[in-house]
Amino acid sequence: SAFGYQIPPVEEAIKTADIVLDTNVLLLPYGAGSGSLGEIIKVFRPLAEEKRLFLPGQVAREFIRNRPNKLSELQQQLQDKISRFLAIDKLNFPILEGDAEYSKLHDTMAKTSALKKELGDASAAVVQKIKSWEWNDPVNTAYRTVFSPTTIISPAIDRVKTLAELRRRQRMQIPPGYKDAAKDDSGIGDFLIWLTILEIGSKNKKPLFFVSGEEKSDWQH
Repeated sequence: SAFGYQIPPVEEAIKTADIVLDTNVLLLPYGAGSGSLGEIIKVFRPLAEEKRLFLPGQVAREFIRNRPNKLSELQQQLQDKISRFLAIDKLNFPILEGDAEYSKLHDTMAKTSALKKELGDASAAVVQKIKSWEWNDPVNTAYRTVFSPTTIISPAIDRVKTLAELRRRQRMQIPPGYKDAAKDDSGIGDFLIWLTILEIGSKNKKPLFFVSGEEKSDWQH
């Protein structure tokens, strides 16, 4: 059956395929510009309207858990960049005292202290703005226009049987996800995403694309 199975070309399959997104795809816009976010939503929205866009429930949970970390990283990166600006210490070269060019240089350097304070105040205002977003940051707000209860899929599972199957797959190194066995949750996240992909495929019986930045060998060759 493996030799006889034919997969349609990507160019053909993408026209009708269901699209399933991984967590790293949802988090990607937090490191991109507003223009990139707009382009991403332009791609997501028609897929959602055609009922071809899906999120595993596990992906939604991971996004909710990791989203505050992305905002924290944004704040830290901003503050780190601003902190690299250093005011230049006052010059002390007595031999140049009274020289017009030296006086001009001295006055110009004195402005760096005022500029550093101004940058610090502006940076603090931006950080406060980020903190005020709470659940209304630009990415999450944009996602509200795309994702809905019908987009998020959480298949019913038998907890005991699922954990047993997870351990068997990890022991036998059956992909996907067995490389995450050392994680605090025993690496069940990727397996739950895989079960959701199978659920969507079984129900809709059409080509399906899983969009991910995952590059470990337990997810891709």
